[in-house]
Amino acid sequence: MHYIDYRSSQARSLIHQSLMSTGFCVLKHHPIDMSHISQMHDKWDAFFKCSVKEPYRYDPESQAGYSPIDQAEKAQGAKEYYQVFQNTIPTIPNYLQKITREHFTRMDMIASNILRFLSEHTPQGVKDKLYMPLHDMIVNSDQTMLRILHYPPIQPTEWKTIGNDPSCRAAAHTDINLLTILPASNEPGLQLKDPFGEWIDVPYDPSYLIVNVGDSLSECTGGYYPSAEHRVITPPIQTGHRSRYSFFESAIGRAWRTIE
Repeated sequence: MHYIDYRSSQARSLIHQSLMSTGFCVLKHHPIDMSHISQMHDKWDAFFKCSVKEPYRYDPESQAGYSPIDQAEKAQGAKEYYQVFQNTIPTIPNYLQKITREHFTRMDMIASNILRFLSEHTPQGVKDKLYMPLHDMIVNSDQTMLRILHYPPIQPTEWKTIGNDPSCRAAAHTDINLLTILPASNEPGLQLKDPFGEWIDVPYDPSYLIVNVGDSLSECTGGYYPSAEHRVITPPIQTGHRSRYSFFESAIGRAWRTIE
């Protein structure tokens, strides 16, 4: 696991090296402060606990809105989430608009910076086959998405059926986007597969940012940046009674070209 100090003079090259070799990295001392993350957690926790969510139901056309547990895409366990795009933030409850817009803006800035760092270190032969520089792929993109994920507590009666299931919360998968960036969750469970095929635990200290490469970045660079496979495993019984939250941004590009 590569822990990189975002303030370091070597951060740009270290981020490139980590994403090129493993498809993921962990950032510390990044620009998103803990008070902001705590506010996001508290305000969205209030939303998921409230009983008035129906007006914000997922819109298949815009792909924005709230997906309840019975309709949200599943691995093998329950979760609910809310998807937000820049042009759909006004559709969320008023008390969430300001903090969510701030979070979106901050995460978008970091995604843009990371893609710029990668542009600086990507071999010229790879860059020559792109339609545009990597850091331009998300400029004014209406596809960049923020997803707020809530994994409800696991009830005692459920342990008989899921206690031995290693991936009840999210089965192994890769993301379809350029980059996924998220503050580490408030609870354990996220694992990433290393280049040797071993599953390793991702830290759940919310002061860290987790970055992983998606399929689009891997495809457009001809595999130079590998897509990172990850999963969310069943929590230990000691912590399964607590909710798990994840606030992540998917930096989805406007255009790319596959290397032939």
